[in-house]
This record gives sequence, structure tokens and C-alpha cells, in this order.
Amino acid sequence: MGRVLDSATNQPVAGVTVTVDTILSASSGSDGSYRIGNIPLGTYTLRPQPPQGYSAPLQPTYDGSISQGQTITVDIPLTKP
Repeated sequence: MGRVLDSATNQPVAGVTVTVDTILSASSGSDGSYRIGNIPLGTYTLRPQPPQGYSAPLQPTYDGSISQGQTITVDIPLTKP
């Protein structure tokens, strides 16, 4: 769960695919929000696939483990080169 935002304007970016490793993914909505539910327990890397004209952070936004019942909020800032 989180939002995908333009880092310069803080405006939402729609249509960004956000993937947890390669098992689950979601696309950001018109307000930039995304939600990936029912992630199995374990350690994962969150990877955004920015649309044309944007680049994602070089390092994964979230790289860690998820425990049962835990909710993690990860906002993803995108930049224009």
C-alpha cells in the first residue's frame, strides 16, 4: 500500500505497475495509490516500473520482511530525467 508520486511536484502518477518480487503486482490509480494484498510471509523487494518519461529510485523502495498481519506503506517518488 502506498502512493506513486512525481518527486518534483508531489502529484500522483497513475498507471505505474508496482511488483513484489515477481509474485504479485498492482497498478497505481488516478490518485497514485496502489495496494498489494495477501503477500505471503517472507522477505521481498518492491519494484516500481515507471512510465515513459520517469525514472524510479535506483535502490528498491522497500527491501525487507513482512510478518503476519503487518501492513506496510511505501510511497514511491518518481523523477523526470
